[in-house]
Amino acid sequence: MTNLLFATKKIFLTLLSLFLIGGCLPFKNRPEPDITGIYHIPKLPVDRAFIGYVWDKNSLPVKGDMYQPVQIVKETSFATAHNKFAHKSLLSFNGKPTTATFADEIAAKLKSDGIQTIKAKSLAKIPFEPGLDFVTEALGVDGLKMDADQSMVVNGGAGLVVGYKVQTIDENSYKKNTLRPVDLFLDQELSLSGSLWSKAQLIKINYGDEKPLSNVVMACAKAQSRKDEITAAWVVEIRYGEGFTIKSFKVGFPAYPNFADCQSYSIFITARVDHITGKIIRKAIHIKLDRATIDHYMNTAQWDARVVIEEDSFAVRTVTSD
Repeated sequence: MTNLLFATKKIFLTLLSLFLIGGCLPFKNRPEPDITGIYHIPKLPVDRAFIGYVWDKNSLPVKGDMYQPVQIVKETSFATAHNKFAHKSLLSFNGKPTTATFADEIAAKLKSDGIQTIKAKSLAKIPFEPGLDFVTEALGVDGLKMDADQSMVVNGGAGLVVGYKVQTIDENSYKKNTLRPVDLFLDQELSLSGSLWSKAQLIKINYGDEKPLSNVVMACAKAQSRKDEITAAWVVEIRYGEGFTIKSFKVGFPAYPNFADCQSYSIFITARVDHITGKIIRKAIHIKLDRATIDHYMNTAQWDARVVIEEDSFAVRTVTSD
């Protein structure tokens, strides 16, 4: 029995030593990431990550039609490759001739503070569209800002972005399925698919009402910013989910006053990354009002609207910098 306990203890200590050697040494000697061509240097210094924005032909981030705020995660990197890239980018931003002292100051800051890698918590939340490139990751350095003469101030601001990672849909992997359009009828709950329902109604706002549109997202930015001026709106509620997990949202289309280019709205209701294939799988809803008017009594005079459901899946590829 004593010999058995001794042998068991010896095996345990051997396994523990192997774990410590195998678990710690590779971490210390972890190979540097190869970021050649991965990050795009912005043409102008910016202080926002712009995750989920379209990367346009002018190498600037712009808000796309399907943009929704993206939850992000931040990590600090001390990798030499990130350090060298950030140092190069920051020196290119400085509006004044670079001195050795300034370059050393930047190098010391990067070495002590590291570089922030900023990315979406889930890549599936990026509103990818075929043919467009999107910002999926940013490299940032805290405590920097540009002053009025475009000179960099160290330890004087919220921080600057030094590089963007840009990705796009791999068109060879893209698959899309568009379901048959479903007509919307006012004041009727409709089943759009197995676990998807909708209901549309005209909401009239009287003086003194307690903001009935407060939990409604308007179909266009102009109407959203002038929501308090709207006295009538068609509100489409979408509910989806299964069992006890039911989610919903409401979209408003102004009836009075009428806003141009405010008769359609699109949103992804589900988006996930398949852990086996690595592909993104999504379901989107497109609501469109073809004809919708009210009469002098603020009642619906014309109503022709429909919902289209689209499902797609795809892999993404990185767009390398020049």
